[in-house]
Amino acid sequence: MIKLLDNIEIQTALPLDNRSKVKTLSERDNIPQTVRYLGLEVYVSDEKKKYRLIEGITNSHWVELKNINKLSELETDDSNMTVTKIEKDKWNGKADANHTHTASSIGSYTKEETNNLLNNKVDKVISINVGNGLIGGGNLESNVLINMDYASSLEIEELLNDNLIKEVLELATEQDIRNLFVGTKLESSPVYNLSSLSTDESKVVNMRLLSLFNDLLLQRVKDNVNVMIGPKVDSSLNLIAGKGLVGGGTLESNVTFSLDYATTSEIEGILK
Repeated sequence: MIKLLDNIEIQTALPLDNRSKVKTLSERDNIPQTVRYLGLEVYVSDEKKKYRLIEGITNSHWVELKNINKLSELETDDSNMTVTKIEKDKWNGKADANHTHTASSIGSYTKEETNNLLNNKVDKVISINVGNGLIGGGNLESNVLINMDYASSLEIEELLNDNLIKEVLELATEQDIRNLFVGTKLESSPVYNLSSLSTDESKVVNMRLLSLFNDLLLQRVKDNVNVMIGPKVDSSLNLIAGKGLVGGGTLESNVTFSLDYATTSEIEGILK
């Protein structure tokens, strides 16, 4: 290191450091790397441009200093070295001015993204109501369970109660009753006195009555079954989960609907 105790009087129009000014880009690139350093500035007279070594000392690290005389574009770092704002941003690891930040790149959501996220959810107070043939339901604060409303033992026993015979025979029409006595002495009688029938006629009437009862019983059971299954739904019916729900399926087994809760990352994104 050379220490000077007085000023230097320059007697030449050339710079003291012969690296600071060259004629061509080729001369600039031929400066030995052994005498280069980060921040070295070189003016190329043929180009009328000044260059600086940024982030390295190879030829690929030469950066043109544009509008170097505009003080508004110059900043001073902690070492009092004059640098351009672009250089300072690069040294500090910042993105260049043309980089566009999106909500996804910074881990948050835009207003539109938040609205889209909320539109795919439903309010917890929404209630799932069940209709005929189903039991269960409830609001969406918790899982919703829907089951088939199967016929109870009591309902089935009601088909076979003590009044069944009376109810079945009441289904018979007047013509059904007249047909029982065709070919007997009561065929055209306005009053049916069964004791007046012969043994053989009684057997015929009983057989006809048994056949009629069997037909009427089938009709009665069919009507009752239709009444019972009328409010039921087909097991192949498919319950489909809409927005804000997961689950569903056919009614061949229990169907469960659950809230499609927002994930932790979704909630964090909304709260950022």
